[in-house]
Amino acid sequence: MPYAMQSETATVKPVFVFPGAGIETCGHEAAFWVRHRSVMQPFLNEASETAGTDLAHIVTTDTVASLEGVALEILTHAFNCGVGQVFKQAGIVPYAVAGHSLGVYSAVFAADAASFADTVRMVTQARKLVEHVCQNGPFGMAAIVGLTENEVAAIMERTPTPTVSIANRNNATSVVISGRRHDLERVLEQATIDGAFKAMLLKIALPYHCPHILASASQDLRTFLDELTWRKPTCPVLDSSDGTFLTSAAQVTDFTARNLASPVMWQRVIEVFGEHGVSVAIECGPGIALTQNARFVPGSPTHVNIKTSKRRLGI
Repeated sequence: MPYAMQSETATVKPVFVFPGAGIETCGHEAAFWVRHRSVMQPFLNEASETAGTDLAHIVTTDTVASLEGVALEILTHAFNCGVGQVFKQAGIVPYAVAGHSLGVYSAVFAADAASFADTVRMVTQARKLVEHVCQNGPFGMAAIVGLTENEVAAIMERTPTPTVSIANRNNATSVVISGRRHDLERVLEQATIDGAFKAMLLKIALPYHCPHILASASQDLRTFLDELTWRKPTCPVLDSSDGTFLTSAAQVTDFTARNLASPVMWQRVIEVFGEHGVSVAIECGPGIALTQNARFVPGSPTHVNIKTSKRRLGI
């Protein structure tokens, strides 16, 4: 069935958004895979060798929860890219793309700025570099819901936790922090005292987007990225650290390296899309985390995902 809004693409300005690691599946991954297996299977097959497991089998048996570490990151990336390709082949041309954390590599591929094989290499190399820096762990990430970024920052100022940084600002009252685990626990304890609705460690054992810890890993990733083949993106990639549109290969390469140690300002990403007249954001990946978060961002474009795409777009 053709894309239901194809005749309106000039005014709709659809964008593709890609989730990162640590997502929760929504129960529709296998069904979407079955409908679009011919498009998606090449991505999962190619990535399976690097992941060390049959990723298509993981998806069809709904056992994503059995994966961890780099294998889960590779599955997320491969599934993201496969979903994006499904929408492209249905005739949807993205006005721009953006990736949340790990989703940046998927956005780079969707914008044709690098090959799928090279983006898989980016995922594995980034993980390797972060693990090397974090050998003297434990480290991690944690979510605080119900407090503003300023309130969380105030806790960090009065609590002696020097390794902790704000990693993601998803909406006005949803913040993710990263750093050493014992420092994270102290911030979470104080956040609970201060009235946070939720303050919990995430199932991510590395401090992604923590500039205090990952600055050197980001620099090393840049060296690695410079050895790969980059192309001018066919659509802008939105910089999730400051909300600017990137339109050259050099800009996208630089951002991909910086992303590892830069906070993700996802609320700003959504706001920028709204400012540019984007009315539909297509979440390309497993789960519906970005769609759920968008409900708490004023003026957010309507989000479509693998759970709603058949009903909303006929895909």
